[in-house]
Amino acid sequence: MGERAESSSPAMSAMMAVLKLFSQQEDTYAQVMVAVRQAQEMQQKAEKCARKFRKQARLLKQAQKDRNDWEDIAEYRRQQWVKAIREREIISRIR
Repeated sequence: MGERAESSSPAMSAMMAVLKLFSQQEDTYAQVMVAVRQAQEMQQKAEKCARKFRKQARLLKQAQKDRNDWEDIAEYRRQQWVKAIREREIISRIR
């Protein structure tokens, strides 16, 4: 049954009702604090994940830059070979 059945006077019933409300408020506060803590943990995990992805993005960007540099070097070397072959052909025609 309720607190009124256990209390002997209206004043006691009122006090029990106030204590019950206070207890519910404390429970609500505790639930809010648990939710806040969970939200903070989720935010920390998200930030950690974001740092990981930013690091991977930086590494990928650097790898793409390196690949482009190597492609440029390879193209330059190819052009040098083509130039050398043409010069050799011109020299062999002259002789």
